Amino acid sequence: MRKAIPKSREAEILFLNRHSCCICQDKGKDVQIHHIDGDNKNNDIANLAILCLDCHSRVTGKHGLGKSYSTLEVKRYKKEWEAIIKRKFALPSISRARRAPKIERQLFVYEAKSLIYRMLSAKDTNNAFFEVGFENLWQLSVLEGIQKEIIEHLSFAFTLSAISEVNKPVALARSLSKFFGYLVGPIDVPLRKSDQRDILDAIEALEFAHNLCVDENKKYRILSAMKNALSDFMAIAIKYHNSQIFSKARKVLNEIYQSSTTKYDKHDKKLPKLTREIDVLKDDIRKELKREKLRWRI
Repeated sequence: MRKAIPKSREAEILFLNRHSCCICQDKGKDVQIHHIDGDNKNNDIANLAILCLDCHSRVTGKHGLGKSYSTLEVKRYKKEWEAIIKRKFALPSISRARRAPKIERQLFVYEAKSLIYRMLSAKDTNNAFFEVGFENLWQLSVLEGIQKEIIEHLSFAFTLSAISEVNKPVALARSLSKFFGYLVGPIDVPLRKSDQRDILDAIEALEFAHNLCVDENKKYRILSAMKNALSDFMAIAIKYHNSQIFSKARKVLNEIYQSSTTKYDKHDKKLPKLTREIDVLKDDIRKELKREKLRWRI
């Protein structure tokens, strides 16, 4: 049975796309929310794309000998359109954040730490609280320039939840790459050493969480969310031709792949699905590497 998109999620994806089709980007057209993987029950924000009626028909309809938009194309259009919007609306805030006074910065770090530990002590079923909490942390990161501190405290606190809980590590994995959404490309935003450091720290947090959960709490949802986060980090690495980030993310992705091919019957029977998803992801990455003329191994 089709699972309705929550109103809050619907509003979020429409806002992130400025209520415009990610393919034609025409702001005057009526739009629909499209499930990229074709699963109407998968309302993860990464699986939702905003399409106008015309473009939606070219994704889901038949056009004789004409080529329809593929799933990979829709994913690419979504990423690039949302990156354009982030660049337009977030960059002024980033530049203001770098001028924050030291005492004010310390107060915001304290506020972020307090929020992280309130989220950690909440029940694992409180998904709505986690979503709002990570959104508030993202805003603090962008507006107040405390990304490094937030990543550090998240890594220490939330990764421990991977031992016995599910929703918290999933929320962590889904949110980590969002902290770097301002990295829309080297022409507009250079990759600073601090950005590289923070990304590597985020990937290490995923690796640590994976190591904790792999034996005791090996769940498809956790590992799949980690896989998606690593995909985002590798996309940043390719965009900026940064081999260090790419190599670190590839290493952790391969560890997750190995986990999904070992004994799984008593943990989660969906895990074999993950190996197929990672194989598809690797094919996509190879295409991107070829397009960027990068001879990196995946």
